[in-house]
Amino acid sequence: MRSQIELNRASQRSQSRPSQKGHAMIELAMSATVMTMFLAGTFQFGYTFYVYNQLVTAIGNGSRAKLAVNLVLGLNRVALAEGLAFGERLGLDAAAFLDVLKGSAAYSQVMDTKGRKMVTRDFTSEGKVTQHLKDVHLILEQAGARGQELPLATVNAALLEACVARGEADLDNSIVIEEIRRRRTGAKP
Repeated sequence: MRSQIELNRASQRSQSRPSQKGHAMIELAMSATVMTMFLAGTFQFGYTFYVYNQLVTAIGNGSRAKLAVNLVLGLNRVALAEGLAFGERLGLDAAAFLDVLKGSAAYSQVMDTKGRKMVTRDFTSEGKVTQHLKDVHLILEQAGARGQELPLATVNAALLEACVARGEADLDNSIVIEEIRRRRTGAKP
């Protein structure tokens, strides 16, 4: 009887082994899946971190470039205003002189967007004085923090601040020509 019981137990043990082998295979597959997901997640995190750093760098460069572009754009606007005011003082017709400027080596797109406004004195706002003045202050602040003097931007800021003081803050930034026109010396035209 004892041998029968031992045979039954041995039989049960041998039958249970295939199921243990099946469990081991399932555990191996699950572990491999989890490890693959972990490694893929690590790779994805690393890639995401890389893309984020590239984006932050690009955004930072874009912001700095925008300041430098706004500096040049504002100075082009002031140079056009001063050139038109000077041409008027020389007795030139402003509209005809603007056309001459557009065909010259001095051409700038500012002549297309702001020139007519300056000539006709139409200062309906497309870009407010206060907005550009805020940009110029930021430009000067950033330049100062980096030890760079910007003498022309300083003059531009003074022109814009004079426009604000005269109640022209919400008008188009092309109104700087009026501030330049107001700055006359005692000499007669």
